[in-house]
Amino acid sequence: MTGFDEARTLAGLADPEVSQAAFDAIRRTMPIHLGARVELESAGVGVRIAAGTARMVAQRALVAVGRRPNIPQGLARLCDTDTYGVPVVDPRTLQVGDLPVYLAGDATGQRMLLQDAAEEGRRAADNALREIPFPYELRTPMAIVFSDPQIAEVGHAIRRAARRCGGRESAFRTDRPRRDDGQEPRTHSPVREAGSGRLLGAAMTGPRVEHLAHLAAWAVQLGLSVNESLRLPFYHPVIEEALQDALHAASRALAKAPLLAEAA
Repeated sequence: MTGFDEARTLAGLADPEVSQAAFDAIRRTMPIHLGARVELESAGVGVRIAAGTARMVAQRALVAVGRRPNIPQGLARLCDTDTYGVPVVDPRTLQVGDLPVYLAGDATGQRMLLQDAAEEGRRAADNALREIPFPYELRTPMAIVFSDPQIAEVGHAIRRAARRCGGRESAFRTDRPRRDDGQEPRTHSPVREAGSGRLLGAAMTGPRVEHLAHLAAWAVQLGLSVNESLRLPFYHPVIEEALQDALHAASRALAKAPLLAEAA
């Protein structure tokens, strides 16, 4: 089995260190080629695949090309639309402009995830029955890939935080707990806001990081800082200790920040 993707990172990760860690781990079990246009053509009983300098003939090819919302054409005459012709929706009310129309789930062309679609459906239906739509609080986004190792990204600000807040930490490894095959959890220290230390997001890869992603998302949505998160209980020995260690690393960096600013 061989993987190809025109993207330069795995799972759409914005963090280059976590993306590289996931890439290095996965390519130990299967070759992966990233960052080049993928071309396919019939090769008789198989499929000829070309991407950059990579060439191969495979018996079968599984092609994942995504999907677009099934939206009628010509809606630009009634409301603002994006480049795909999808109506622009208020993310808090799910209303289309000032029309008595509400969109949810895949129809918005945004986060096409089952749990988000279900919640949006409830909110859109509720607002459709109201005289004045209610602006719901946005939930902290989570993206989890159930690969081996798992990959996760949390937070609205994760893609711009490294530039905006100056609080990015380097990748952190812990030797507890290990999986049966000896693979270590690897998590990226949470991105934090300079000064306040408020958590903005996190990116991570490793076994069972689906659990760490939930904890990080809750902390971000509650507006907790690094040190406030460290006051919460952690048990031993559990995978969540990897997140605790990453928080400790971020806390130490915060403590040094005033000294570094004074020295500068």
